[in-house]
Amino acid sequence: MSQPAERLVLATDVSNYQPADLSDLVAQYPDVRHICVRLSTETNRNQRAIAVAQLRWATAHGYETSGYIWAYWGLNPRDHISDALSVAAEAGVDLAFAAIDVEDSDVASPEACIPWLRTAIEELVLAGVEPIIYSAPDFWQTYLNDTTEFSDIGLWGAQPDGIATLESLVTYGGMRAVGKQYVMSPIDLDVFALPA
Repeated sequence: MSQPAERLVLATDVSNYQPADLSDLVAQYPDVRHICVRLSTETNRNQRAIAVAQLRWATAHGYETSGYIWAYWGLNPRDHISDALSVAAEAGVDLAFAAIDVEDSDVASPEACIPWLRTAIEELVLAGVEPIIYSAPDFWQTYLNDTTEFSDIGLWGAQPDGIATLESLVTYGGMRAVGKQYVMSPIDLDVFALPA
């Protein structure tokens, strides 16, 4: 079976540290056509409201959107994913994908993280949202014992080498490269392979 056709898009990922109106930010990067918003469920500092506003701004200005969800290991993964997806629902947008952000070192053990992550992915699939995993090789190898349990899931890898290609991404966990965060300062810049 052949893989579906893909296209590379330049993107930025944003959180409550960026404003609700992203005009000034994207004006500096005219090649960005996709915005990945942290689907913040927290209400302190208006994080949820900012995420909703960022998603609405992005779609109103013709950007494709996706979301990322922090893996908070202490929360029920089904409830956490459902809460995060409700941010996109409140904004009235469809997501190209949702990434589970796997970099929080407040973990008990790989034995605790792997079932949590599996359940979170299942919840995304049940909701009809394409799941991918965001991580970095040192975290994955250290805190998840370099598991290949998720080799059927796409990887958005943190590799700030300034090169906007997927070919240069060092993959791990047996996952295929679908995204790369290639710049982390002054803002995050990414490249994603999306369906053509």
